[in-house]
Amino acid sequence: MFVKMLSAKQRIVIAVAIYVLWVIGFAYFNFLQEKQHLYASLDQQLETAAVTTPLLLPTGLHHKEMSEDDLTPKQDYNNTLKLSEYTDKTDIIYIYTLILRNDKIFFTTSSATPEERETGEGLTSFLDHYDDVDPRVYDIFNSGSKGFLEYSDQWGTFRSVFIPQFSKDGTFYLSAADLSIAHIQTSLNQQLIYSLTIAGFFLLFIYPIYRVSINSFRTTATDLENEVQKRTLDLKLSAERHKLAMKAANQGWYDLNLQTGKFLVSDSYSQLFGFEPSEFPTSSMEWQKSIHPDDKEFVLKANKQHLETHEPFEIDYRWQAKDGHWVWIHSVGKIIEWDKNDRPLRMIGVHTDITERKHSEEVLRVLAESGTSNEGNIFEIIVRQLALSQNVRHALIAAVNSDDSSMADTLAISSDGAIIDNFSYLLKGTPCENVLKEGSCIYPDSIQKLFPDDHLLVNMSAQCYVGVSLKNSQDEVVGLLALIDDKPMSEHSHPMTLLNSLASRASIELERTISNEKLELSARVFTDTHEGISITDAAGKFIDVNPAFCTITGYSREEVIGKNSSILNSGKHSSHFFENIKKALREQGHWQGEIWNRKKNGELFAEMLTISSLKNTKGKTLNYIGLFTDITESKQQQQKLELMAHYDTLTQLPNRSLFADRFAQAVAHSRRSESMLAICFLDLDDFKPVNDNYGHDVGDMLLIEVAKRIKATIREEDTVSRQGGDEFALLLGDIDSFAQCEQLLVRVHHALVQPYLIDGYPHKISASSGITLYPLDDSDLDTLLRHADQSMYQAKLAGKNRYRLFNALDDQYTIKKHNQLQEIEHALLNNEFVLFYQPKVNMKTGVAFGAEALIRWIHPEKGLIPPLEFLPVIDGSDLEIKIGGWVINEALKQLEKWRLQGIHLEVSINISSHHLQSASFLGELENAMSTYPKVDSQHLQLEILESSALSNINHISNIIKACRSTLGINVALDDFGTGYSSLTHLKNLSAGTIKIDRTFVRDILDDPNDYAIIDGVIGLANSFNRKIIAEGVETDIQGLMLLIMGCYEAQGFGIAKPMPTDDIPAWLNDYIPNEKWISYGNQERTLHEKKIELFKITSNQWISRFITNIQSSPEDVELWPIMANTKCHCGSWIRKARQEHLFKQNWLDKLNAVHDEVHHIAYELLLSYQEGEVETARNGLDKLQIVSGKMNKLLEQYDD
Repeated sequence: MFVKMLSAKQRIVIAVAIYVLWVIGFAYFNFLQEKQHLYASLDQQLETAAVTTPLLLPTGLHHKEMSEDDLTPKQDYNNTLKLSEYTDKTDIIYIYTLILRNDKIFFTTSSATPEERETGEGLTSFLDHYDDVDPRVYDIFNSGSKGFLEYSDQWGTFRSVFIPQFSKDGTFYLSAADLSIAHIQTSLNQQLIYSLTIAGFFLLFIYPIYRVSINSFRTTATDLENEVQKRTLDLKLSAERHKLAMKAANQGWYDLNLQTGKFLVSDSYSQLFGFEPSEFPTSSMEWQKSIHPDDKEFVLKANKQHLETHEPFEIDYRWQAKDGHWVWIHSVGKIIEWDKNDRPLRMIGVHTDITERKHSEEVLRVLAESGTSNEGNIFEIIVRQLALSQNVRHALIAAVNSDDSSMADTLAISSDGAIIDNFSYLLKGTPCENVLKEGSCIYPDSIQKLFPDDHLLVNMSAQCYVGVSLKNSQDEVVGLLALIDDKPMSEHSHPMTLLNSLASRASIELERTISNEKLELSARVFTDTHEGISITDAAGKFIDVNPAFCTITGYSREEVIGKNSSILNSGKHSSHFFENIKKALREQGHWQGEIWNRKKNGELFAEMLTISSLKNTKGKTLNYIGLFTDITESKQQQQKLELMAHYDTLTQLPNRSLFADRFAQAVAHSRRSESMLAICFLDLDDFKPVNDNYGHDVGDMLLIEVAKRIKATIREEDTVSRQGGDEFALLLGDIDSFAQCEQLLVRVHHALVQPYLIDGYPHKISASSGITLYPLDDSDLDTLLRHADQSMYQAKLAGKNRYRLFNALDDQYTIKKHNQLQEIEHALLNNEFVLFYQPKVNMKTGVAFGAEALIRWIHPEKGLIPPLEFLPVIDGSDLEIKIGGWVINEALKQLEKWRLQGIHLEVSINISSHHLQSASFLGELENAMSTYPKVDSQHLQLEILESSALSNINHISNIIKACRSTLGINVALDDFGTGYSSLTHLKNLSAGTIKIDRTFVRDILDDPNDYAIIDGVIGLANSFNRKIIAEGVETDIQGLMLLIMGCYEAQGFGIAKPMPTDDIPAWLNDYIPNEKWISYGNQERTLHEKKIELFKITSNQWISRFITNIQSSPEDVELWPIMANTKCHCGSWIRKARQEHLFKQNWLDKLNAVHDEVHHIAYELLLSYQEGEVETARNGLDKLQIVSGKMNKLLEQYDD
C-alpha cells in the first residue's frame, strides 16, 4: 500500500537509494570476507616461518650471558645467511629473533633481503638495538602470548607474528616473521574505493536524468537494469575468483542454521575431505560423528562457549575424510544472525586444510625436543618423522663419500616405518646425482623411466622422488635429503619449505659429526702414537703429555704436569744450544733436531725432537708442542757401524780400511823425513787347537789379549791392525835400520809367548812374522802385505815363533809367478777358461732372479783348476785386465743366448780393482755391450770388492756412476763386512747392492759377532737404501735366519752349486723353492715374533751342537758352542732385549733364569766329558733337554 501511495518519482528515488546502499553494502562485506580469508592464509605462513627460525640458529645464541664479543662477525653473518636462505624461497620478507634487556629490545639475528646482502646496507647485527620497535611488542614480552601486529617502520609496512620461546638456560625471547602487506593493503583499498566510486557514480547520474525528464523513466530504468546486471556479473565473477582462491588455499566456507542443524557448504569445502558436493553430509549431527574422538569434547565445548559469549570461534581439530584418513582443519566461525530474543540463528565460517602444517609442526617439534646428535641419532629422527609426516614409504639422508665423490654413503634410512641398515651406492645415473648438481629436484611420477639404471629405485618400487642437497658452512655440497614413494607425488611448496629447513638442520649435524670425528681422531693420535708428545705453556711448564711420553721418560703424567720441561735436562748441552732453540721458535715458530735428555731413573737417551709454537690471533705464544722419538738405539747402532767401518769389532784394533789410511800417511811422512817404514805381517802359532778345543769364546778372549799385548809393546805412533782370524799387520814408522825394527819385533814376540790365563786355564801360543821395508821394497800396500805374508810363511816353515825379512833380490816367488803368468796367458789364448754360473734366488718369493758368473780353468792335463789357484797370480797384472775383458764378453754372449731362449736372468761378474781402474775399462765395457745391443743392460751386474775402493775412492766412485748412469749397468759391493767396510765408502759409492761375505754367513748360528756384523750390514743397507744379498747359504736354517733378519736374496750350495752354462735351463725348469723359506715369507710377523724366532733358532742350534759333541768321540769334536752364558747368542739376545724394552721384564727374568740353568747343566756335562767320564755326560743329556724344553715353552707362552 505504501509503495502504491508513492509517486513514480518517489519510487525511483527510493529504489535508487536502496540500490546504491545495497551495492555499497555488498561491496564492503565482500571486501571484509576477502580480507579475512587472505589474512588467515598469511598468518599461517607467518607462524610456520617463526617456528622454523630457532631451528636454524645455534642453540646457545639466546643465552642470558651472551654478549657482543661472544659472536664473531663471520658467525653473525653465517646466521643471517641461514635465515635468508629460508626467506629467499618463500614470500616471507624477514625472520628474526628478539630479546629484552634493560627495558630495551635487541635483535639477536635477522634475515636480509638479497639487495641488503649485496649492498651491505640495512643489515642487522647481533644485539643491535631495535630503536623504532612498535610499543605493542613490549606488551607481547610482558604477556608471554603469541601476537599478530601490523605496523610500519624503516624497513616497510608489515604484518608480523611474535611467538614466545625459551632457550636452554631459560632465557625468554621472541621468534618473529614479517610479511610485507603494503601491496595487499593498497589492493584492498583500491577495491573498496572502486566499489564506492561506482555507487557514487550512479548517484551523480540518476539525479540529472530524473531532472531532465520523468518521461525517460522507462529508458533510464532499462539502462539501470542493464547496469545492475553488469555489476551483478562482476560480483559473480568476484565470487568465482574468491571460490578459486579458497580452493587454492585449501579452504571452504560453510553456512549453518543453528535452529535446524542444517548447513550449506561450498564445493571446495566438500572436496577438502574427498566428497562430491552431493555426497557431503548436511546435518550437524552427522558432522559431529566424523570428529576425531580425541578432539570431539574440545570442539563441542568451544562451540558452546561461542554460542554463549558470541566471541569469535577459531580452533584446530581433526575430521575424518571420505577415505578414512584424518584431516586437520583450522575452523573460523561467527554468528551473524539472531532472533528477537537474541538467540543465534545463523553462523558462517571458513575451514582451512592445515594437515601439511600440522605434520610439519610435529616434525619440527620432535627435532626441537631431540636437541643435538648427542641425544640420539638426529639423522634417524629426521628421516623417521619426515616419512611419517609426508606419508611416504622411504626417506633417507646420505653424505658424499669423502674419498670417492662418485659414491654416496647413507647416514639414516626410514623404510616402511623402520630404520634399516646404512649402505653405499654409486651416484651416476641416479636422481641423487641431479640433486647434488642442481640443489633440489622433484620427480612427481614415473621416476624409474627417467632413471632406468638406478636399481635402488626398482627395489623401492619407486614412483616419485623429491630431494634437496645438504651444504656445509663453506657452501659446499656434502650430501642430500630425499623422499621416495611408490605412488605419484604432487609438488607442494610447503613440503619443499620443510625439506629445506630439515636439510639445513641435517647439514649442521653432518658438519658437527665430521668435526667430532676429527677431534676423536686427534685424541687417538695423541694417546695411541708411539712418538712422545708434550704440551707446555709459554713458560715451558707441562700442561699435558701422552702415554708414549711417559713410557719413554719413565715419568707418570701426574709427576710432570705443572713441572718445567727442564726436569728432562741431561746436562750435555750448553746454554748456547738452548738459546738457539729459543731463537728458532721466536723467528720461525718451530725447531727440529737431536737432543740428549735424561729419564726419571737418570738414564740418558737421545731423541729426535720437533717443537712448534702455538700463537693466538695477536701473535702471542700460548703453548709449545713437542713431538719426539727415542733414537738412542739408532745412535748406538750408528756408533757401532762407525766402529765397524774402521775397527775390528772383537779386538777394537784398526781394520784394513783404517790401516790403509795410516799407511798412506806414513808413506808421506817417510818421504818427508827420508826414513824407512816397516810393514810386518804376524800370524799366531797353534791358535787353532785352542779355538777348536776350548771354543770360540776362549779363542776370542785370547785374540783380545794378544791385541792388548802387541799394542802395549809397540810405540804409540805405530799401528797394529787385525787382518782377519789370527792374523795381524804392524805399521812401524821412523825406522832407520832393520836392526831398530828387529829390536821391536823381539819385544813383540817375547810378549806373545807368555802364558795366557783364561777362565782359570793357562794357554800358551807363539807367533811367526814377516817384515818388508819401504822404500827398499817400493810397492803398494797390497803388494807390501803380500811380501810380508810370504816372509811370515817362510818363518813358519823354519820352525815358528820367529820372524823373517823379505828379500826382493832372491825372491823365488817372482820367478815362479812369471812362469805361472805365461801358463795362464797360454790358457786364455787356447780357450781353456769357461764360465760356471751359480743361481741367485729370492728366498721369500722363491723366484730365481740371477746368477753369478764364476771363471774356471779346464786344464788339458790337470783337469779343473779352481780360481783361487790362478787368480791371485794375475792380481795387478795386465793379464788380469785381459781375462776380465774376456769374462765380460762371455757373460754378454751368454745373456744373448738366454734371451733367445726366453730366459731372463741378471748375471753378475767379478771385476778386480786393477781392471776397474784401468784407463780402457769403460771404453771396452761400452764396446762389449754395443756388440749385443738387444741385451738389457739391467741384466748385467758388476761385483766390485770393497777393498777396490781403498786406493782411490773418488776415481772408483766416478767409474761406478758412469756404469750406472751412462751404461745402465747394476753395481754390487762384494764381500761386504770383511773388515774393509767404511760408511764413507758406502755413502760415496753408488752401488745398488751389498753382498754379505760367506765367512759371516757360515758361522751366523754359532758366533754372535758374525750375527752382529750381518745385522749391522743389513741396517746399514737399509739406511742407505741399498739392496742386500748373502752368499754362502748352505743350510735351510741359515736362510731362515737371514729371512728373519731382513735379508731376502741369497746364493750358495744350499740353493745350487756353480754349474756349466748348459745346465742352467734344466735347473730353472726343475727348481723347487725351499718350502720353509716360502712358508715363512708368506706370513706377517710382529717384531716380537721375529725376535723370539731368532732366539729359538740359535738356542736349538746351541743345544744340537752340544748334544752332538757329547755323543761324539773326543777326537771327532771340532768346535764347542760358546759356553759363557752371557757371550752366547741367547745371552746376547737377552741383554739386548733388556736394553730395548721390547719385552716384559718379568718374562725376561724368567727366560734368563732358565737360560742360566741350561748353561749350568751343560757346563757340568762338559767337565765330566773332558775328564773322561763320557757316559756320565751322555746320561745327563736328558736333564739338559728337559730344561731346554722348558725354555722353549716359555718362549711360546709370551703374549705381548
